[in-house]
Amino acid sequence: MADDKIFQWTYEQSQFDSTGDQFSTFSIGIFQWLPKASGKGLKKSKTIRVKGYVIEAQKAYKKADEVCQRLNKEKVKFENKPSWVKNQFSVPRPALIPSKAEIKKDSPYINASQFRSVRKRVMKNILEPLGYDVTSSVIAKFKNESILLIIEFQAALKSSNYIINLGLHYTNVESNAAIMPTRTGILDFACDYIFNKRIQDNNNWFNYTESKKEAEIQLISQLKLSLQNLDQLIKAYPTAQSLVDEFSAKSLIGRNSLTTKINGFSLSTRDLAFILADYCSKKHLVEETISYVHACKTHLGNVSKGYEKYLEIWLNKIELRIK
Repeated sequence: MADDKIFQWTYEQSQFDSTGDQFSTFSIGIFQWLPKASGKGLKKSKTIRVKGYVIEAQKAYKKADEVCQRLNKEKVKFENKPSWVKNQFSVPRPALIPSKAEIKKDSPYINASQFRSVRKRVMKNILEPLGYDVTSSVIAKFKNESILLIIEFQAALKSSNYIINLGLHYTNVESNAAIMPTRTGILDFACDYIFNKRIQDNNNWFNYTESKKEAEIQLISQLKLSLQNLDQLIKAYPTAQSLVDEFSAKSLIGRNSLTTKINGFSLSTRDLAFILADYCSKKHLVEETISYVHACKTHLGNVSKGYEKYLEIWLNKIELRIK
């Protein structure tokens, strides 16, 4: 990093500015380049964030650019920020997204608080006896010595509706949450889990119901469907080794599609190659590890620069394990 960047404020493009529902939010991290304690090279400061909406992502970037320009113009140091510098800046809510008051006024459904109370009770009754952690009213987690399962209810910002995200990951391989620790948000199923799937209503989001009783019936049915989907997947691919047996590195290199579909679940071809490289390196399978690392690298051009950097760091760690 050139010395002329020292103390400069800048930001990186978010990999989540075009993913998920168009009414979803994302954030941009603004940071200052600081000298390392060793005196050799630069490091990033902690971030100041700009929150924006996917539907109007350019407004969030414009705000981030304005903040950076002012920080640089005033020669602000991270450890001595003026009062106008907030931990998080926001852009105005887009006109297409109704306010909570507007949603409540126009909706024929029970409100979010009522639906949440029913959902929490149903999750506890159905999932807790199966070993799921349901302390959160949004996410249920099941984990044993080999598998992590997730059932998440994702509410939409624009109206009284939601979808259900399912995730499966093997506990003996790294997740992308560990690879890229600066990511924001609770979960991103395309990143955190090998397998991910959305339970939807014919590609539409589920609506809240008009009564608590209807909500209970709907949620019980959806949770049973979610469990069936996860059970079928576990039976087909109980371990990471079962993926190694089915997907050779050569087959992943030759795939044009960025996403691989298995049992209705989606897998990133790039991330599948990564976790199989990680798994094989821990098993000291040298030739297989080398092949999967190569397969992962062939798909690096399809990720953001920030994510690519973290992947390359982890691929280097994987390669060191087998030397």
